[in-house]
Amino acid sequence: MENHKFAKLLFTLVILASNQLVFGQARTAEGDILRGQGRLAEGAGWYNFNTARANKINVEAMRNYNEEVRLNYAYRVKFWAEKREGRKITLEEAKKRAIDRERQLRSNPTADDVKSGDALNVMITDLTDPDIDQDAWSNKSVPLPSSASLKDIVFVHYPNKIAENEKKVLVALSRLGKDVEWPLFFQSPEFETERTEYINSVTKFKAGVLDSKYDSNQKRVLDESLKKLASKIEVALDDKGGFRAEGRRFHKEKLTEAVKLFDGSNIDWSREILYDTEKYDAKNVPQLVAFMRQYRLHFAEADTSRSNKLYGELFAALKKQASELEGGRPRQKPDAGRNAEERKPPMEPLVGGKWSGKGRYTKGVKRADLTDDVWELTIGKRSEGKFEGEISYFGTGVHKRLTFPVAVILPKRGSSEIKIEMQQKRRQYQNFEGHLEEDGTIKAKFTGVGAEGQEVEGDVVLVRQRSRRGEGR
Repeated sequence: MENHKFAKLLFTLVILASNQLVFGQARTAEGDILRGQGRLAEGAGWYNFNTARANKINVEAMRNYNEEVRLNYAYRVKFWAEKREGRKITLEEAKKRAIDRERQLRSNPTADDVKSGDALNVMITDLTDPDIDQDAWSNKSVPLPSSASLKDIVFVHYPNKIAENEKKVLVALSRLGKDVEWPLFFQSPEFETERTEYINSVTKFKAGVLDSKYDSNQKRVLDESLKKLASKIEVALDDKGGFRAEGRRFHKEKLTEAVKLFDGSNIDWSREILYDTEKYDAKNVPQLVAFMRQYRLHFAEADTSRSNKLYGELFAALKKQASELEGGRPRQKPDAGRNAEERKPPMEPLVGGKWSGKGRYTKGVKRADLTDDVWELTIGKRSEGKFEGEISYFGTGVHKRLTFPVAVILPKRGSSEIKIEMQQKRRQYQNFEGHLEEDGTIKAKFTGVGAEGQEVEGDVVLVRQRSRRGEGR
């Protein structure tokens, strides 16, 4: 019994210490001592997932992390949608697209969805939900494929917001030693010297990092080995058939990016990852989830024959684990999680309602061009969960009032969010997002396109017009 208490105490200390880790700022001295002691309790399980959850450690931090993951994905959807469609979209629209996309990734992902890591990341986000009943994990851990190894998985840590020049950290441990999966043309005797120099230099430098030593001379040797490989690519590979281009891509995107794990801003954090994966591996889904949660990792794209095969097997294991946990969602009692705000009765019925108010442009239209600043909204009927109506406002380009059919997305029970989307995108249009106040007033911001094709933005305050008796019911 005393041994059991001692082991539990040690694991609690390990998890508490690990939760002090901040990206790029690991507390390695403290971590080393606690990790060394924690290994004494190895029989209880590497990355003891259930112990961490039973002690309810850092639940709020985990909730924030999940929100960061979803926001990160929404920003990525926004970025690529804008590049693809050649127009700006709002973050709210990107979030909606991301939700729809996540639903498809869970239920029916394509092979490319799995290979890209997108489908796996959705499952990981579900499985790291801190509100999942801890008891649901008991005796339900799904084993990982026997061939699975953390060193063969390609992870990435992204910043919160997507940008073309974003700084991401690749965690591809198989590329930091003799396990590099070299393309066929790199395996020729002509590249033997460069291959050997890279493997030896990165292996030696990594060993020093694991031993809490930073050898600047050895880092220069490693950097020089990459330069030599780059030079050899230019003289040894023919540009015909794309061999030289592929060699450059492998050098830049795989080896050079993997070695950035040892950059100054990452090295302490990276050392912790190397320490945890040097002698131990994840054997089941809970351990994989705990590892990724610990270091705030996402799955990167599978780009080797080993990882391509492994990702398909991993997705199957993650989906099975989610199924064992009832889809990875919190098990709630009928009224669980609903606060007083959410239990409020539905807001005043909107069918037949009329709103009128003033608006202004903050972008795209000069103040002098807006000779009529009144916007008007009417809602006529309900259709398939949305309300249909019309909105009218002064068209600055045509100098007359324009009327457009709109779909009004009502707030959920207890929420004040409201959206007004134009159903016909004419030469100029606006979409609105805002709040429906308790007194029926709509306060919203709009984005759209002006008469000259320019981007426009602004805001409106629409006041509910009191209806005659019986209307709006």
